[in-house]
Amino acid sequence: MQEASYKDRVYAIIDRTLNTLKKQKEALDKKYLSFLEYELLGKKKAPNFKFNRKEIYHIFEWYQNKLESENKWDELDLAREVLRIYAEKDFKDYTYDILVCDEVQDFTDIQISLMFDMVQDPCNVFFAGDTKQTINPSGFRWEDVKRHFYERKLDVPELKHLTLNFRSSGSIVELSNILLGIKEKYLGIKSEELQEEWKYKGRPVTVVSGINENDMLEILNAAGAKRTILVRTETQKRRLKKRL
Repeated sequence: MQEASYKDRVYAIIDRTLNTLKKQKEALDKKYLSFLEYELLGKKKAPNFKFNRKEIYHIFEWYQNKLESENKWDELDLAREVLRIYAEKDFKDYTYDILVCDEVQDFTDIQISLMFDMVQDPCNVFFAGDTKQTINPSGFRWEDVKRHFYERKLDVPELKHLTLNFRSSGSIVELSNILLGIKEKYLGIKSEELQEEWKYKGRPVTVVSGINENDMLEILNAAGAKRTILVRTETQKRRLKKRL
């Protein structure tokens, strides 16, 4: 299928940068980082636009001013406002005994802060996630999750890595591990992105080349029942459903 467009990739990086600029909550009345604070962030915390941060910050200021002039909030502003309300009022009757959050890799730093405030005992939070499955480019790092415990003077729990994959066959996991090795070689890699093991080998992965899309669709139409086709956009999904 077609790759994500250049515009989609740019929007994803911009979104991640926005989350970086708004992720701090040292002071709840401070909506975002100053340019100097943003410029001083290390590459791990702000890996995008290392040499274009001044231009990006101007775009960000335009975006934030646009929100404020039209009296609008994005998700980060909303999370910050709820945090402010929690800080000013007693909401013990509206907190949870235990909080379990899956897919934590898609949450921003300030949203994770909010989850800590939503539980009566911050030790009773459980986060699970996989950085290799990130959908929203929030700049997530497990080190930042640990920081939330440290800032609250809590014992930092041990990060448990689950490496046995029950969802996919061994042939798919092997392919994923190979791609992870290529990523590590050419792009660098996060320490928590570990290779996985498998329970069942399954059929070998087949890479098909030298065939046009129409011929491939004819094959799928004849023999594609009970198979899963991954697409990048809703438009592609609708087009394939119509064709198949």
